[in-house]
Amino acid sequence: MMETAPNGGKNEMDVVRPPHAGGRAFRRKAFLFQINVTRNCNLRCAHCYIASSVKSKSGRLSVEQFLKIVGDIGAFMSGSEYTHAEIHIVGGEPTMLGASFYHRAMSRAHGILDDAMPGISREFILVSNLLTRELMQIAPWFDRIATSYEPETRFPRPFHERWWLDNVHALQNEGLDVSITTCITRQVVEFGAAALCDRLYRDLGIRQIHFGFFIASGDGKINGSKVAPGYLNTSKFLVDSADWYLERREGDPHLYVNPAESMLSAIDRGDALDDIVCPIISGSLDIDSNGDAMSCLQEGGEENAAWEGNVLSESVARVISSRAFRKRRIEAARPHRICMSCDEYRVCRSGCGVNFRNWNPETEMDCPGYKTFIRHLRHLHETGVRPRHARYTSRMAF
Repeated sequence: MMETAPNGGKNEMDVVRPPHAGGRAFRRKAFLFQINVTRNCNLRCAHCYIASSVKSKSGRLSVEQFLKIVGDIGAFMSGSEYTHAEIHIVGGEPTMLGASFYHRAMSRAHGILDDAMPGISREFILVSNLLTRELMQIAPWFDRIATSYEPETRFPRPFHERWWLDNVHALQNEGLDVSITTCITRQVVEFGAAALCDRLYRDLGIRQIHFGFFIASGDGKINGSKVAPGYLNTSKFLVDSADWYLERREGDPHLYVNPAESMLSAIDRGDALDDIVCPIISGSLDIDSNGDAMSCLQEGGEENAAWEGNVLSESVARVISSRAFRKRRIEAARPHRICMSCDEYRVCRSGCGVNFRNWNPETEMDCPGYKTFIRHLRHLHETGVRPRHARYTSRMAF
């Protein structure tokens, strides 16, 4: 949920008029598809939720396999209650497949969905570390480019960061939509919320910023003693990022920092917050490069993942309707007894997924629902602070 994570790309609007929906206005009910075209990556970030051993053994989707999955997504969406398909092309590092793959695949993919789901909106989002030569050739095929920036744990050498920054500016100069999702590691907390927001907004010109929660899995689990920030420290970081954002929000109509804005919206409408609640509950499917699939966006990065089906030998709709998928979704939505007496349960709904399993309430001063952060935003709401729009309709890429 790092997620995405999945939103912070398109500006949140009261009424959404997606580019592929013929101008029809509605409130979106989104299903998140995460297509891992490869798990392999040209970086080995210490906080990554994917294990390095999984990356090194990963295969790659072929163009025809990719298009089969896209066609299945269209068929599922056209027969479902969902009104928006958010399709993350992710890894690993998806640009490692090269420009030829995307030139051959993406035009056909857009056409397939135009035919399969007329009137249903969609976004193709490229989730990339921006460190391959082919990036600028690939980017125009996508509605949004999502990348990440974490001090110390993201780039192994200074020239990688310079290369990344050059590509961020190149994408912006081409008029492409770039959003940044930052994993809240110990190093990010130590850097400081205000300093990091200044870095992203003032120095890089990023106006769509999302802070995602550290998940102790994959390499992040192995390196947990070095990179895990703790729940209270995460909450305090989020409080500081919200205060930074609200001081500047009125001066820039295009600035969005989540989960600050999304939290205000959730509190205002008395609803659960997508940015904290596990995406399994609202609808998500993680697809591996060999077609294996599951509802959890995180577990596929682990060795011996408990897959719920295979979309290449079956179909997307078949996996989503499977007993294993439905069971996992019910488990994710089931309230935790310890959470139900908490005042902030109405926002988090104890939907914190993987992190709940790693939480020790006897030793932790906060929880994986980040109740300190929720209470801060609730206090601001009680003093008159309101979200920008009556409805919050997007989700972040994670």
